[in-house]
Amino acid sequence: MSIRAIWDNEEKTIVRHIYEGKWTLEEYYGLIDAHRAMLKDLDYEVDIINDLRNAGLAPSNMASAIKYAARNAPKNEGINVMVGANHYVKALIDLVNRTAGVDITEVRHVTRLEDAYAMIADYRVTTARR
Repeated sequence: MSIRAIWDNEEKTIVRHIYEGKWTLEEYYGLIDAHRAMLKDLDYEVDIINDLRNAGLAPSNMASAIKYAARNAPKNEGINVMVGANHYVKALIDLVNRTAGVDITEVRHVTRLEDAYAMIADYRVTTARR
């Protein structure tokens, strides 16, 4: 499988979706279902890192798959940080966010994995103050 979801820390507060090489829509739908199952029984918020640094090109028809992911996002999903997304993926997410009737505005973009961790830490500090 070219994409997979793993726990990124022992506390199980960050899930990392790792994309490597060529991947298919079927694999993406499987990833979304696996992600949902991972968060299903947790009573706290979990942040997501989509690690696209080694990903091949996104398959066609991704707009409907992104809508599926947004509509099936667990309620305890925190921010979603995309690492190394190309312009096509960024544009797709923006398009879906404007047209899907769902709010996925918590998607952020960075180029380095270290920046994703820093962004999540900053988000956690900010939300703890509320």
